[in-house]
Amino acid sequence: MDETTAPVLDPGRGTTKTGYLWALARDDRPRGGEDPPGVSTSTPPGRAGENAETFLTGFDGILQIDGYQGYNRLAKPSRKGGAPVRVAHCWAHVLLSASKIGGRLPGPACCSTIPTPT
Repeated sequence: MDETTAPVLDPGRGTTKTGYLWALARDDRPRGGEDPPGVSTSTPPGRAGENAETFLTGFDGILQIDGYQGYNRLAKPSRKGGAPVRVAHCWAHVLLSASKIGGRLPGPACCSTIPTPT
């Protein structure tokens, strides 16, 4: 799941404003799934975490996300709309955070320790 900004019409003002497009993709084929891949989108009025919670009402499973703090509520027992999701953080964002802390990206030895699914 990820969200990004997009210009949207601002009725009555004759201009656009910043809106958010949330996308949720699924593709289980690399893991032996037989269902076709799919993408679902939502365009709530903002980036607040409750928008992700509403979008995922009824979803129970593993969700790959970036480090956006608004997603934290999805893994809490108090989550509205379903059981807490199991979180899979995006390795690209983990490495980016590590580079900001240490000033450089980890070397190849770091990446070779990351298990890859078979």
